[in-house]
Parts: sequence; structure tokens; C-alpha cells
Amino acid sequence: MRESPAARRRKRRSDLTWLVGVGLLVLVLGWIVVTMQDLSRQLNDATAARDALASQVRELGGTPVTGPSGQPGQPGQDATGSPGEKGEPGQSGSPGSPGPSGAPGEDGADGAPGATGPAGIPGSPGPTGAAGQNGADGQNGQDGAPGKDGADGQDGADGQTCPDGYTLQPDPNDADQLVCRRDGGTTTSPTPTASPTASASPSPSDTGLLDTLIGGIRRI
Repeated sequence: MRESPAARRRKRRSDLTWLVGVGLLVLVLGWIVVTMQDLSRQLNDATAARDALASQVRELGGTPVTGPSGQPGQPGQDATGSPGEKGEPGQSGSPGSPGPSGAPGEDGADGAPGATGPAGIPGSPGPTGAAGQNGADGQNGQDGAPGKDGADGQDGADGQTCPDGYTLQPDPNDADQLVCRRDGGTTTSPTPTASPTASASPSPSDTGLLDTLIGGIRRI
């Protein structure tokens, strides 16, 4: 199993701490050895100086307080005593305070993207929803604003009451009225005014004009 970067860093710190501890222990042991050798040399020098001083005191007729060092004694025989009684168990020690929290580790590198999984099974179609209700009829809209007045139209041409081929012309017998006459027709002379005793039957010209007028009105 591959170790995480944080675990490797913790392992390196633990190895470094162990190496530093071993180095400090070696330095302490070396200092102790050097110190013991120096003390032993100083003790030997002090012993030699004391012996020389004691010899000088005896040569001068005095009695030295301390004499020269004697020969080392014989080692005594070891005697093993009977075992003592078993002591009472000691009290449990109080738990120590927790150590300081370590520094947060660095973020590890991003892993490689995983393989694409297989496509899922298509789901079944859902049920058909109920038909919605018809909405309420909307309110009638407000009346629109009145439109602007249109522009005045152009004057139309004069109307023609006579049929095609006929035009309005003064009546030869009555200058106060117009009659429809055929274009290019013959012009009749005005008929003299009949006397009160004359016959009331119309003249041939009046009959023609009347027929022409009635025919024109029928065509219209």
C-alpha cells in the first residue's frame, strides 16, 4: 500500500528526531568519559603530591597527618542476604499533559482521474399527468382612444344623369329646364306658345322628347 505524503513526512520527522536523540546521547557519554578521565588524572596528581609532601615532612622530623597511600586491599567475598518482604504497590502516576499539536501537513498531489463507469439503465417513462382545468375568462379590455379624423377627400366629378350617348341640354320649348338629348341629334325649333283655345294634346316634338327622357331614366 502506497504511503501518503503526510505519513512519509511524519516518518522523516520521527527518523530525524531519533537521530538527533542518538547524537545527543553520544555527546553526553563522550563528555562523561572525558570528564571521568580528567578527574582520575587530577586525583592521581593530588595523591602523588600528598605522598611527596608526607615524605618531606618525615625527612624534616615531623609526623605527617596523612601517610602515603597503602596497597589496595583484597576484594571481599560476596554474601547474598535473604530476600526482603514484598513492599506495597505504589500509587498510579497522574497522566501527563498532552503534547503540542503538530504543524498541519501539506496537501497531497491530485490523484489520476478514475475510469469512466458504464452507462446506467434508462428509466421507465413516468405516468401521464392529469389534464389541466380550463382557465377563467379574462376581463373585457378597456375601450381604446378615439382615432384621429381622416383627411378630407377630393371633390368628386359632377354626376351624369343621362345615359351613354346623351348629354343634358336646354329644352328648346322651356329655357328653365334641361333634358337629355342624344349627341349629334337634330335640333328642333322652339314650338310657339299655344293659345288658351288650342288643343291640349302634345306636339310630336314633345312626344319625342318625353320618350327620350323616359328611355334615359329606364337605362339609369
